[in-house]
Amino acid sequence: MQCTGKLTLGGRYTHSTRIKELSTSATASTAIRSWTVSGAETRDQSTMPTLCYLPLAIVLVSSLLSTCTADEPRVWRSESGRFSFEASFYAKYDDVLELRRTDGTLLRIPIPMLSEDDREYAAKSAENSFTIAGIAQIASPPGYHWTLERELTTDLGALKVFACTAHGPENGAMVMTVSPQVAIGNRTRVAHLKGHWNGIVETIHSKGWQVVVTTKPPLDGVIPDRVEYELTTLDPDKNPTLIRGVTVFSGERTFIFQIREADNVKESSLHSISESLKIHEYPSGSQAGS
Repeated sequence: MQCTGKLTLGGRYTHSTRIKELSTSATASTAIRSWTVSGAETRDQSTMPTLCYLPLAIVLVSSLLSTCTADEPRVWRSESGRFSFEASFYAKYDDVLELRRTDGTLLRIPIPMLSEDDREYAAKSAENSFTIAGIAQIASPPGYHWTLERELTTDLGALKVFACTAHGPENGAMVMTVSPQVAIGNRTRVAHLKGHWNGIVETIHSKGWQVVVTTKPPLDGVIPDRVEYELTTLDPDKNPTLIRGVTVFSGERTFIFQIREADNVKESSLHSISESLKIHEYPSGSQAGS
């Protein structure tokens, strides 16, 4: 099977995405091979099993992204009034708030434990979040907007591509792909990670960019639910840019983030959005909208 489609971000940036099915003669056991590196070549040459996956299409946009931050710090109080602490609102997941202290410490507080004023404040601030019905919720900081940009039908189910786009004339974006990849077994996760990594490398090379330093996804031991990997690259004008990928495995779906940003502070802000992902698990066969 081979499908092609166009991903358009904010009406300004377009990038091709492709889904391919690999050789039917391969098995999961053949997917675990060593990485081969020769000069700037970082692609894994091993054979991968028959899996429908998305070779990641990193969206290489030229605009700068506005910094994504949580709300300003404020004092939160418990319902009884006995406890208080200072933190910033970041996201709301069902009946739980995610708050961040100024030192970066993450707090998850059940909403019923907070004062009435704090509950009202959280309800208003929760408007800065994006929900994929029946699937997940993720932060949508002020000045940014999540949209469903593309939906493709595969043998495994619907593959959805979302973009977090900045408002204003200098649009930027982070892409989140929600794939129907089931990756419970360790070998299957390794195969998926190789596909995601190879997709990034192939896209960079096709753009004429140079790969300078890489941090590949781990392939040894138990693969965790969240895996990060990155490449330091040089564009044709020799400008350095960090390209980061994040793969999140969860039951019947795999979430894939693609972040590209030359500014370290702005890249870190986009990365923090990916960390706010809250996944809703449903039993096999359940239906979810977008």
